[in-house]
Amino acid sequence: MENNDSPTNSALLTTWKKPYEYADHGYKNTPVPDEGVLLSWQNGRVMKDGRPVDPFTNADIYFHQYLLVHRRVRGDGPLPRLKRLQRQQARGSDTEDVMFWLRWDRDHADTPVGTFGPASDTYAAFLGSTNGSAAAFLVIQYGDQLGVSKITSIELTKAQDLVFLFG
Repeated sequence: MENNDSPTNSALLTTWKKPYEYADHGYKNTPVPDEGVLLSWQNGRVMKDGRPVDPFTNADIYFHQYLLVHRRVRGDGPLPRLKRLQRQQARGSDTEDVMFWLRWDRDHADTPVGTFGPASDTYAAFLGSTNGSAAAFLVIQYGDQLGVSKITSIELTKAQDLVFLFG
């Protein structure tokens, strides 16, 4: 589908419930395997009675979309190493809680931009959030196929994007 924010001007929209039952249902991302990049625009996991309806996690969706684009462009063979996952405007409630804490800790109302490494509490807090857990599970579940073994840093941008860099 068309996506003007993307450098490719397109995104994959993955859904599997037909008819489209929920307006926020679907996973819209732009994988660019040749550059080792995965841009995440919208990931609407449907919940019903406090439990997920969708059978897959964001990590599952990310991996399979990355694989799909690679196969469409390059065919079979090893996947290029994933270098960066960028979640646009990460606004999950628990991610917002981390950002609120950072604002309070810095005593400033602006988005607390910065880069956080594995030794920081902020790094751990972001990985424990809904928006961060997908990056962690990419390493745990799909690290061998993606050529990654760790998340080297997490950057929070002014636009509230979370950028995960892999090593």
